[in-house]
Amino acid sequence: MSEQRARSFGSVAEEYEATRPGWPLAPFALAFEQFGLPDRPDVADIAAGTGKLTRTLVQLAGTLVAVEPDAALRAVLQRELPGVPVLDGTAESLPLDTASIDAACAGQAFHWFDVDRALDEIARVLRPRGIAIAAWNSPPEDGTWYDAVIEFLETANPAHLPATTMDWPAALAEHPRYEGLLEITARHEQPTHRAAFRRLLGTHSAINMLPPKRRHELIDDALAVAGTHGAFAADGTGAIRWGCELFVLQRRA
Repeated sequence: MSEQRARSFGSVAEEYEATRPGWPLAPFALAFEQFGLPDRPDVADIAAGTGKLTRTLVQLAGTLVAVEPDAALRAVLQRELPGVPVLDGTAESLPLDTASIDAACAGQAFHWFDVDRALDEIARVLRPRGIAIAAWNSPPEDGTWYDAVIEFLETANPAHLPATTMDWPAALAEHPRYEGLLEITARHEQPTHRAAFRRLLGTHSAINMLPPKRRHELIDDALAVAGTHGAFAADGTGAIRWGCELFVLQRRA
Protein backbone atom coordinates (compact mmCIF):
# COMPACT_ATOMS: atom_id res chain seq x y z
CA MET A 1 0.00 0.00 0.00
CA SER A 2 1.42 3.38 -1.00
CA GLU A 3 2.19 6.23 1.36
CA GLN A 4 0.03 8.46 -0.83
CA ARG A 5 -2.98 6.19 -0.41
CA ALA A 6 -2.32 5.81 3.30
CA ARG A 7 -2.46 9.60 3.69
CA SER A 8 -5.54 10.09 1.50
CA PHE A 9 -8.23 9.84 4.15
CA GLY A 10 -7.96 13.37 5.46
CA SER A 11 -9.53 14.61 2.23
CA VAL A 12 -12.69 12.63 3.07
CA ALA A 13 -12.65 13.00 6.86
CA GLU A 14 -16.30 14.05 7.20
CA GLU A 15 -17.51 11.31 4.86
CA TYR A 16 -15.39 8.79 6.78
CA GLU A 17 -16.95 9.87 10.06
CA ALA A 18 -20.49 9.83 8.69
CA THR A 19 -20.42 6.51 6.84
CA ARG A 20 -17.73 4.10 8.04
CA PRO A 21 -18.91 1.35 10.43
CA GLY A 22 -18.30 1.29 14.14
CA TRP A 23 -16.98 -1.68 16.09
CA PRO A 24 -18.78 -4.20 18.32
CA LEU A 25 -17.76 -4.18 21.96
CA ALA A 26 -17.85 -7.92 22.67
CA PRO A 27 -14.76 -9.12 20.75
CA PHE A 28 -12.53 -6.45 22.30
CA ALA A 29 -13.89 -7.18 25.78
CA LEU A 30 -13.19 -10.88 25.18
CA ALA A 31 -9.62 -10.15 24.07
CA PHE A 32 -8.97 -8.08 27.21
CA GLU A 33 -10.43 -10.85 29.38
CA GLN A 34 -8.64 -13.73 27.62
CA PHE A 35 -5.24 -12.15 28.18
CA GLY A 36 -5.94 -11.13 31.76
CA LEU A 37 -5.70 -7.37 31.41
CA PRO A 38 -6.49 -5.36 34.53
CA ASP A 39 -9.95 -3.92 34.95
CA ARG A 40 -10.13 -0.57 33.14
CA PRO A 41 -6.67 -0.90 31.51
CA ASP A 42 -4.55 1.82 29.92
CA VAL A 43 -5.23 1.65 26.17
CA ALA A 44 -3.97 3.33 23.00
CA ASP A 45 -5.99 3.52 19.77
CA ILE A 46 -3.37 3.71 17.01
CA ALA A 47 -4.20 5.27 13.62
CA ALA A 48 -7.48 6.22 15.26
CA GLY A 49 -8.90 8.12 12.30
CA THR A 50 -12.09 9.91 13.29
CA GLY A 51 -12.53 7.71 16.36
CA LYS A 52 -14.64 4.82 15.10
CA LEU A 53 -12.81 2.28 17.28
CA THR A 54 -12.12 4.88 19.98
CA ARG A 55 -15.84 4.96 20.80
CA THR A 56 -15.74 1.25 21.59
CA LEU A 57 -12.46 1.29 23.51
CA VAL A 58 -13.60 4.14 25.74
CA GLN A 59 -16.16 1.73 27.21
CA LEU A 60 -13.38 -0.64 28.32
CA ALA A 61 -10.42 1.56 29.15
CA GLY A 62 -9.44 3.26 32.37
CA THR A 63 -7.30 5.71 30.43
CA LEU A 64 -7.40 5.98 26.67
CA VAL A 65 -5.26 7.92 24.23
CA ALA A 66 -5.79 8.16 20.47
CA VAL A 67 -2.84 8.49 18.06
CA GLU A 68 -3.47 9.70 14.50
CA PRO A 69 -1.04 11.26 11.98
CA ASP A 70 -3.59 13.11 9.82
CA ALA A 71 -4.62 16.56 11.08
CA ALA A 72 -8.05 16.52 9.41
CA LEU A 73 -8.93 13.17 10.95
CA ARG A 74 -7.63 14.28 14.34
CA ALA A 75 -9.82 17.38 14.18
CA VAL A 76 -12.96 15.30 13.66
CA LEU A 77 -11.98 12.92 16.47
CA GLN A 78 -11.36 15.81 18.86
CA ARG A 79 -14.72 17.33 17.95
CA GLU A 80 -16.64 14.07 18.38
CA LEU A 81 -14.80 12.78 21.47
CA PRO A 82 -13.54 15.83 23.34
CA GLY A 83 -12.73 13.81 26.46
CA VAL A 84 -10.14 11.62 24.72
CA PRO A 85 -6.56 12.93 24.35
CA VAL A 86 -5.53 12.86 20.67
CA LEU A 87 -1.83 12.87 19.73
CA ASP A 88 -0.03 13.31 16.43
CA GLY A 89 1.99 10.19 15.68
CA THR A 90 2.32 6.98 13.70
CA ALA A 91 2.44 3.31 14.56
CA GLU A 92 6.17 3.32 13.79
CA SER A 93 6.88 6.32 16.03
CA LEU A 94 4.42 6.51 18.90
CA PRO A 95 4.34 9.59 21.15
CA LEU A 96 3.98 7.36 24.21
CA ASP A 97 6.28 6.47 27.08
CA THR A 98 7.98 3.09 27.24
CA ALA A 99 5.92 0.43 29.06
CA SER A 100 3.02 2.84 29.57
CA ILE A 101 -0.03 0.94 28.25
CA ASP A 102 -1.73 -2.42 28.64
CA ALA A 103 -3.27 -2.64 25.15
CA ALA A 104 -2.56 -1.11 21.74
CA CYS A 105 -5.37 -1.42 19.20
CA ALA A 106 -5.52 -0.56 15.51
CA GLY A 107 -8.82 -0.76 13.65
CA GLN A 108 -8.85 -0.91 9.84
CA ALA A 109 -5.28 0.35 9.80
CA PHE A 110 -2.59 -2.31 10.17
CA HIS A 111 -2.32 -2.82 6.41
CA TRP A 112 -0.98 0.75 6.17
CA PHE A 113 1.84 0.10 8.66
CA ASP A 114 5.40 -1.05 8.19
CA VAL A 115 4.44 -4.16 10.12
CA ASP A 116 7.78 -5.10 11.71
CA ARG A 117 8.64 -1.54 12.69
CA ALA A 118 5.14 -0.96 14.06
CA LEU A 119 5.20 -4.15 16.13
CA ASP A 120 8.62 -3.22 17.51
CA GLU A 121 7.35 0.22 18.51
CA ILE A 122 4.14 -1.17 19.98
CA ALA A 123 6.21 -3.65 22.01
CA ARG A 124 8.19 -0.70 23.36
CA VAL A 125 5.11 1.11 24.70
CA LEU A 126 3.34 -2.03 25.99
CA ARG A 127 3.88 -3.27 29.49
CA PRO A 128 5.09 -6.87 29.80
CA ARG A 129 2.22 -9.22 28.94
CA GLY A 130 0.28 -6.37 27.36
CA ILE A 131 -1.54 -7.00 24.10
CA ALA A 132 -1.61 -5.67 20.55
CA ILE A 133 -4.82 -5.96 18.51
CA ALA A 134 -5.05 -5.66 14.73
CA ALA A 135 -8.72 -5.50 13.71
CA TRP A 136 -10.66 -5.29 10.48
CA ASN A 137 -14.28 -4.84 9.44
CA SER A 138 -14.81 -6.60 6.12
CA PRO A 139 -17.81 -7.92 4.19
CA PRO A 140 -18.24 -11.49 5.49
CA GLU A 141 -18.10 -13.12 2.02
CA ASP A 142 -21.37 -14.96 2.49
CA GLY A 143 -23.11 -13.86 -0.67
CA THR A 144 -24.27 -10.41 0.44
CA TRP A 145 -24.85 -7.58 -2.00
CA TYR A 146 -21.70 -5.86 -0.73
CA ASP A 147 -19.66 -8.86 -1.85
CA ALA A 148 -20.96 -8.26 -5.38
CA VAL A 149 -19.99 -4.58 -5.17
CA ILE A 150 -16.44 -5.41 -4.02
CA GLU A 151 -16.07 -8.01 -6.78
CA PHE A 152 -17.14 -5.40 -9.33
CA LEU A 153 -14.75 -2.78 -7.95
CA GLU A 154 -11.78 -5.15 -7.98
CA THR A 155 -12.48 -5.88 -11.64
CA ALA A 156 -13.30 -2.34 -12.76
CA ASN A 157 -10.54 -0.69 -10.74
CA PRO A 158 -7.59 -3.09 -10.30
CA ALA A 159 -6.07 -0.86 -7.61
CA HIS A 160 -9.07 -1.68 -5.42
CA LEU A 161 -7.29 -4.25 -3.29
CA PRO A 162 -8.84 -5.55 -0.07
CA ALA A 163 -7.15 -4.66 3.21
CA THR A 164 -6.36 -8.24 4.18
CA THR A 165 -4.50 -9.71 1.21
CA MET A 166 -1.59 -10.44 3.57
CA ASP A 167 -1.60 -13.66 5.57
CA TRP A 168 -2.03 -11.77 8.83
CA PRO A 169 -1.77 -14.72 11.23
CA ALA A 170 1.59 -15.65 9.70
CA ALA A 171 2.83 -12.06 9.49
CA LEU A 172 1.94 -11.27 13.09
CA ALA A 173 2.80 -14.57 14.74
CA GLU A 174 6.40 -14.61 13.49
CA HIS A 175 7.41 -11.44 15.35
CA PRO A 176 9.84 -12.37 18.17
CA ARG A 177 8.53 -9.83 20.68
CA TYR A 178 5.10 -11.49 20.90
CA GLU A 179 3.40 -14.80 21.52
CA GLY A 180 -0.04 -16.34 21.89
CA LEU A 181 -1.78 -15.23 18.69
CA LEU A 182 -5.55 -15.35 19.17
CA GLU A 183 -8.15 -14.81 16.44
CA ILE A 184 -11.60 -13.54 17.42
CA THR A 185 -14.46 -13.02 14.98
CA ALA A 186 -17.87 -11.40 15.31
CA ARG A 187 -20.69 -10.23 13.07
CA HIS A 188 -22.51 -6.91 13.20
CA GLU A 189 -24.82 -4.89 11.00
CA GLN A 190 -24.72 -1.24 9.98
CA PRO A 191 -27.90 0.52 8.86
CA THR A 192 -27.30 2.51 5.68
CA HIS A 193 -29.01 4.35 2.84
CA ARG A 194 -28.27 4.57 -0.86
CA ALA A 195 -26.93 8.12 -0.42
CA ALA A 196 -24.83 7.14 2.59
CA PHE A 197 -23.40 4.15 0.74
CA ARG A 198 -22.42 6.43 -2.12
CA ARG A 199 -20.44 8.55 0.37
CA LEU A 200 -18.94 5.42 1.95
CA LEU A 201 -17.59 4.21 -1.38
CA GLY A 202 -15.88 7.57 -1.82
CA THR A 203 -13.87 6.99 1.37
CA HIS A 204 -12.04 3.99 -0.12
CA SER A 205 -8.50 5.08 -0.88
CA ALA A 206 -8.49 3.35 -4.26
CA ILE A 207 -11.53 5.44 -5.23
CA ASN A 208 -10.92 8.79 -3.57
CA MET A 209 -7.57 9.16 -5.37
CA LEU A 210 -9.08 8.73 -8.83
CA PRO A 211 -9.70 11.72 -11.11
CA PRO A 212 -13.16 13.16 -10.26
CA LYS A 213 -14.89 12.06 -13.48
CA ARG A 214 -13.65 8.48 -13.17
CA ARG A 215 -14.43 8.44 -9.43
CA HIS A 216 -18.05 9.48 -9.99
CA GLU A 217 -18.50 7.01 -12.85
CA LEU A 218 -17.12 4.13 -10.78
CA ILE A 219 -19.33 4.95 -7.79
CA ASP A 220 -22.41 5.22 -10.02
CA ASP A 221 -21.64 1.82 -11.51
CA ALA A 222 -21.05 0.29 -8.07
CA LEU A 223 -24.40 1.64 -6.85
CA ALA A 224 -26.06 0.09 -9.88
CA VAL A 225 -24.51 -3.27 -8.98
CA ALA A 226 -25.74 -2.90 -5.40
CA GLY A 227 -29.25 -2.14 -6.65
CA THR A 228 -29.23 -5.14 -8.96
CA HIS A 229 -28.46 -7.33 -5.95
CA GLY A 230 -31.29 -5.93 -3.82
CA ALA A 231 -29.24 -3.71 -1.53
CA PHE A 232 -31.85 -1.04 -0.92
CA ALA A 233 -35.56 -0.89 -0.28
CA ALA A 234 -37.86 1.40 -2.25
CA ASP A 235 -37.16 4.21 0.22
CA GLY A 236 -33.40 3.77 -0.22
CA THR A 237 -32.73 2.16 3.16
CA GLY A 238 -30.60 -0.94 3.62
CA ALA A 239 -28.01 -2.57 5.86
CA ILE A 240 -24.41 -3.69 5.52
CA ARG A 241 -23.39 -6.93 7.21
CA TRP A 242 -19.82 -6.85 8.49
CA GLY A 243 -17.45 -9.53 9.67
CA CYS A 244 -15.27 -8.14 12.44
CA GLU A 245 -11.94 -9.96 12.81
CA LEU A 246 -9.38 -9.41 15.56
CA PHE A 247 -5.83 -10.74 15.68
CA VAL A 248 -4.46 -10.46 19.21
CA LEU A 249 -0.81 -10.81 20.26
CA GLN A 250 0.68 -10.75 23.73
CA ARG A 251 4.00 -9.04 24.39
CA ARG A 252 6.55 -11.39 25.87
CA ALA A 253 7.52 -10.66 29.45
